[in-house]
Amino acid sequence: MSIKEWIIKKLEKDVEATAGHINLEELNQEERNKCFIQFGEGDENLTSFLKTAYDHGASSIFCCSGHGSKSAYVMLKVTDDNIELLRKVGRVLSKSGVSTNFENNHSRGLIVSYRSVKSVSTNWLNLADRVMNTPELFDDSNPEIYYHEEIIDSYKPFGFDFKKKLLSYLRGARKELPSR
Repeated sequence: MSIKEWIIKKLEKDVEATAGHINLEELNQEERNKCFIQFGEGDENLTSFLKTAYDHGASSIFCCSGHGSKSAYVMLKVTDDNIELLRKVGRVLSKSGVSTNFENNHSRGLIVSYRSVKSVSTNWLNLADRVMNTPELFDDSNPEIYYHEEIIDSYKPFGFDFKKKLLSYLRGARKELPSR
């Protein structure tokens, strides 16, 4: 690998949301199911939720089962088509001690993260799964303080824009080196 290729790979990891990540939409059902199992890290609750979220148009971006010592979390892609369902899930989960945060991420776009703040158990993922499958059965009025509907802008790391321009230059899409 040349130095230029190495630099490009390093920059891709720093500035491109898709670098090193699997696009579930590009896989067939069997490959996707294998990924859900892999991403679920041996936790059936997480594996099931990831499948359900995907089926409802909310692909996972990051997730972790917590491994029994930390709380599990899930980060999902938000779209115009799924935002109301994801809000409902968050409002319902707030009553079980799960925080919801919507973020306009500088590289990934609109995302939502769910994380248990009261327990390391992943049982809350079963509840999230049920809410996604049958939202009409759940009361989402009066959410607890753990639900945050406001969409916050993510912190853009120093040099992010410069790295994007440099990557574009190294790939040949730009004709001149970026200036700071």
